[in-house]
Parts: sequence; structure tokens; C-alpha cells
Amino acid sequence: MKARTAPRPTTAPPIAHTPTKRPLAPPLPRARRASWDVTALLTLLALATLPPPATAGDLAGPELPIAGLPGAALMAAVRQRGDGNTLAVVQGGRGQRLSAAQQGSHNQASLTQDGAANGVDLRQVGNDNEASVLQSGRGNSAVVEQLGDDNGARIEQHGHDAHARLTQIGNGKRATLIQH
Repeated sequence: MKARTAPRPTTAPPIAHTPTKRPLAPPLPRARRASWDVTALLTLLALATLPPPATAGDLAGPELPIAGLPGAALMAAVRQRGDGNTLAVVQGGRGQRLSAAQQGSHNQASLTQDGAANGVDLRQVGNDNEASVLQSGRGNSAVVEQLGDDNGARIEQHGHDAHARLTQIGNGKRATLIQH
């Protein structure tokens, strides 16, 4: 009788390992991806637990809520529609609120809040608009509306209970508002 030998294992050719890039953020749901071209740089430097996002202006479409970490009850809601829109958000402190809506192309905004109970509302409709809001202190509020093209707005508030509203209608407008 012939002795049985175990079948000889076959070795598969080595699989080339190519490193995969991890996405910076989870992809938007398929329905949103099909109808929105969103390019957003969103940085939240705070410990936050976000309530449900608030509406941001009267632009149609889904909101992009900003996720946070457990802590200080910060809120940010963003809507973007168009190509090349950029929004940078930094919130620190407690009880900050922010809503931003961008419609058009190549609009840019930088919104920074520190302190307590400050609020920012931003609405950009048009192309190539730039806006910057910097708030520190307590109970400050800022509203920026840009309706047109190539407008520039800057609000800077330091202290307590300051309120500012900048509305630009038309093209090529520039405005700066500083309160201490």
C-alpha cells in the first residue's frame, strides 16, 4: 500500500500593498453629493456638543452640521452651494453660535469666536466675496450680508455686548468695522 502524502500547499503570488489615503471627513450621503459641490475647510478648535443645526439664511438645500467634541455647547451650521467656496471656522469658549450660507463661486470667509455667548450670521450670494469676523468677549453678535460680486467685509469686536451688521449690495464694496 502506498503512503498518502498531504497535498502540497500552493502559495499565492504576493499582493502588492499600496497605502490608501484616509479621507479627512466622512463622505456626504449620496443624495447630497449629487446635488451639492461643497468645498469647505472647517476647523473647530473647541470642546463642543452640538444641538441640532439651525437654518442659515434662505438658501435651499441641505445643511452641513459641524461635529464637535463633548464640552462647551457650541453650534455651527453651514450651507454652501457653488464652486470653490471656502469657510474657516474657529470657536472657543462657551455658548458660541454660528450660521453661514455661501451661494455662488469662490466666496471666502473666516469666522473666529472666543469668549462666551457670541453669535455670527454670514450670508454670501454672488462670486469672489470675502468676509472676516473676529469676536472675543461676551454677548457679541455680528451679521454680514454680501449680495453681489467682489465685495470685502471685516468685523472685529472685543469686549461685551457689541452688535454689528454689515450689508453690501452691489459689486466691489469694501467695509471694515472695529469695536473695542
